[in-house]
Amino acid sequence: MVIGAGAAGMTAALTAARQGLSCVVVEKAPTFGGSAARSGAGIWIPNNPVILAAGVPDTPAKAAAYLAAVVGADVPADRRESFLAHGPAMISFVMANSPLRFRWMEGYSDYYPELPGGLPTAAP
Repeated sequence: MVIGAGAAGMTAALTAARQGLSCVVVEKAPTFGGSAARSGAGIWIPNNPVILAAGVPDTPAKAAAYLAAVVGADVPADRRESFLAHGPAMISFVMANSPLRFRWMEGYSDYYPELPGGLPTAAP
């Protein structure tokens, strides 16, 4: 069972289904999508295949520096490393196993482009 039909819940349900498990998604709201449905569904997954194909100058080192500067000691280093290591594969998995597609929003900068690793209005 997955509680919540937002981006994380639906990705968890998709993963379970692709592993051959039976899954029920429970959502309290009258619509699905969670906060992603209200926010425009923008996500930050550095070095993913979509942005790399668009020629965005992103690297694992830039992403690690930026993430460390933004969250600092509030998020343990091993959790940051896991996010950076597995995020791109998650994007590939979702695109390979669902009709969902992602696109690079040219000109959309990082929230803190002045921080180490930040990409101010990065364009291919």
